[in-house]
Amino acid sequence: MKAVNTCGLKRAALINDLSCFGKCSLSVSMPILSSYGIETVPLPTALLSTHTGGFTGYVVQDTTEAMRAFAAHWKQVGVQFDCIATGYCCSPEQIRLAAEFIRSFADGRTLVVVDPVLGDHGRLYSGFTDAHVDAMRELCSLADVITPNRTEAALLSGLACSSADETLLYAQQVKNTILTSVRTETGIGYLARLDGGIRLVLRPFVELTLHGAGDVFTSALCGELLMVDVAAAEPCEILWLDLVPMLQQQNTAASWYPKFLHNLLLLSMQKNLALSQRIRCTTPKSARGRLLTYLSAQAVRAGSTHFSIPFDRQQLADYLNLDRSALSKELGKMRDDGLIRCRKNEFELCGTE
Repeated sequence: MKAVNTCGLKRAALINDLSCFGKCSLSVSMPILSSYGIETVPLPTALLSTHTGGFTGYVVQDTTEAMRAFAAHWKQVGVQFDCIATGYCCSPEQIRLAAEFIRSFADGRTLVVVDPVLGDHGRLYSGFTDAHVDAMRELCSLADVITPNRTEAALLSGLACSSADETLLYAQQVKNTILTSVRTETGIGYLARLDGGIRLVLRPFVELTLHGAGDVFTSALCGELLMVDVAAAEPCEILWLDLVPMLQQQNTAASWYPKFLHNLLLLSMQKNLALSQRIRCTTPKSARGRLLTYLSAQAVRAGSTHFSIPFDRQQLADYLNLDRSALSKELGKMRDDGLIRCRKNEFELCGTE
C-alpha cells in the first residue's frame, strides 16, 4: 500500500462547502492554510455554483454520501490528520457525520477547530432548525477551539442574542472560545477565552460586506496554532509573563530593567536564529537534501566532520518535518552510498554528492 503520511507537512482535514464561484469556505481556507505549509485535505459538505450572498438561482449539490465514502477510504489507507476544522454543514446529519469523523480520525495530538455555522444577525440561517443547533452542540463538545459569532454563541447557550459579550462567552461549553463579530461604537473584533485568559481585540469598523470573513479568520487561526509544537522533555512549570506592563516607561529606571531587556533581546535573537536555521533545513524537497543541509550545519558548528547531534531519531524526524521511517530509510541509503557514518546520535560526514 502506498505510504500516505511521509510528506513531512502537517495535514488538515477541512469539512466545509465548496463554492465554485466566490471567495468563501474551501475556496479561501485551502490557499490560506497552504500558505502556512500545511497540506489541506477537503471534505466538501456541498458543491455550490456560487456562494449564496447576493446571488439567486444558485445550484447546490449535497455531498453527504460522498462524505461517508471519502472518510471510509481515508480510514482504509491510514490517512492521519494534525488538524480537523469544520465549517458549513447542510443538515443535522452532516453535523453528526463531522462528529463521527472527529471521533474516528482525531487523537491526542490532533487540533480540532469548529466554526459552528448556524446563523447571524440574531437569527438562524434559512433552512436551519433547532435540530441543527442540537447537533452542533454535540460537535462543539469535541472541539479544542470554537469560533462562534454572537448569534451562534446565543443559539448554542440558549441565551438571548442581546446578552452581553462576556455572558455569551462564559456560557459556552468549550473552554477555548473565540467570540467573533464583537462590536463597539467604532470598532469590531473578537473576545476570546483561551486557557483561562480573556482577551479583547478590536479594529476600526468599516461599513463593507465581505463574504467568507469567518472562513478567513478560522483558517488563519488554524495556521497559527499549527505553526509551533512545544513538548517538555521533563516535568516542568511554565511561567507566563505579560510583557506589555513590564516594558512601560515607568519601569525603565528600575534596577532590574537593563538586565531584563538584555535577556529578552538575547532570547529573541537566539529564537530567530534557531527558526531561520530550521527553515533552511526544511526547504529542500527531498529527505536527503534536508539531512545533508542539517548535518553540514552541525559539522560547521562542531568544526569537524565528526560530531554529535542533540536529537534522537524521532526528534530529528520532527525537526526536519519527515516521517521517522522515511528518515531512517534515507540515513541507511546515505550510509550505503558512503556519504555518512552514524551510530545513534554520532555522525561523520564522509563525502558529498
